[in-house]
Formats: sequence, structure tokens, C-alpha cells
Amino acid sequence: MIKQLASVGRLEAFDVGANQGEWAQNFLECTKNGHVTCFEPVPTTFAALSTAVQSERATLVQLGMGDTPGQIAINSVVDNPHISSLYDMRSYEGEIEVEKVDVSLSTGDVEMAKRNVSHLNMLKIDAEGHDFKALTGFGDALTEGRIDVIQFEYNYFTVIARTALRDFYDLLEEHFLLCRLLPQGLEVSGFHHSMDTFAQANWIAVRKSFITPEIVLLLNMRSARGLGGVALVKALWPAAGFVDTKIRS
Repeated sequence: MIKQLASVGRLEAFDVGANQGEWAQNFLECTKNGHVTCFEPVPTTFAALSTAVQSERATLVQLGMGDTPGQIAINSVVDNPHISSLYDMRSYEGEIEVEKVDVSLSTGDVEMAKRNVSHLNMLKIDAEGHDFKALTGFGDALTEGRIDVIQFEYNYFTVIARTALRDFYDLLEEHFLLCRLLPQGLEVSGFHHSMDTFAQANWIAVRKSFITPEIVLLLNMRSARGLGGVALVKALWPAAGFVDTKIRS
């Protein structure tokens, strides 16, 4: 997906929950002149990120993202930093060693303004359950059309955070189409309650005004079948021509 978007032009990205830099490294490999700002709050993980991602096209920031700025304690998993979380996952993960670490939080709107980033082509969030609150911190940018594509994670950590897929739809569906990220492309779906299964998935939100026939082909955007597809048609019914002309069935 990154390669396809990079074929359109230079990409400016935020990587929220950068961890040890895997996504950022892929981003840098897939783009010739793209720039990514990586946010990672846990000090030991940030040190690993700093070692892994060394590029003039990457800016590394030791911060977490949320809906309000402040300080908070995070559950840092010593042996598996990929599941460090603001939420206590021990009832789901069993015997794991957790260390409480105080970290700083900012918001997306604050950081975009601070860094003179007026527009994001990509926003990736992987915050182990905190994805929704991190996303709401970009509230102004979302409503003002200053983010093109969003990637967020949805899984059992979303349960621990007491968030549902429905919450993401409520926040985004006015301005974005929500899609499951699949190996063959993006499956565009409306919301149906049967979809709130908390099964591991990455979701992509694509700003409606960003979508053109070229983008549909590049990202292989296809309408979901079944209840998700029916819900999509109902959601877009006032602009049914949008479905007919831009989303492939």
C-alpha cells in the first residue's frame, strides 16, 4: 500500500507507536523521498528505535499520543515490547513481566502544529488498545481534511481499552471510507454489529475527497460482500453514484 501511494507523490507520515521501527523502515524502503515522524514513549524501546531507524528522512520523538497531553504510566513488557500498553493485558497474556514506566503524551493536532506539518498523507497508529484515543487527538486534522490515509490496529487490546469497531466508524465515517487491509487490497465496508469480533486486523480509513479512480485502482479498493457491503451501500445511499463510479464491486 505504501509503494502504491508513493507512486502518486511524496509522502509525509506519522508513525504513532513506532516500537522498534519495523513499519518506519518499510516506509523508508518503499519511498524515495518520503518523510516519517516516529513517536514511541517507552525509553528502552525508543533506544532500540533510534538504533534501527537512522535516516535523514526520519524524525524520532520520545512521546506517546492520546486525546489529551499529560503524563501517564504505561505497562512496559520486558520480554516483548511489541505488546507494551497503557492497559493491563495480563489477564489475556498470562504470566508476563510488566514494568510500570511513566511516559509523556501529546496529541496529533499539537504535534502537527509544532512540527509545521499541515498535511499528512499517511497516519499509522499501533498503540495496543490506545489507537482510538490517539486518533481522537487528531480531531482538527480529521475534520479539516488534512489526513489522507489512516492505518489502525483492531484486536483484543481494543476490548481491554473498552473500545469497539463501532467507535472508529462513529468518529471517521463522515469523512472517510473504512476498509479492511487484505493482501490483495482494501475491502471497503460499512458497519454491521456482527463485525465487532475483536479479531486481529489492520483497518485503513481513506478520506472520501482523496479518492479518485486512480486511487481506487492503485489500492485495489473493492466493496465488501455480505452484511458489510449492504451496510456500505446504505451509508452512501445519498450519494449512490459515488459507489457506482469509484468503488469496484
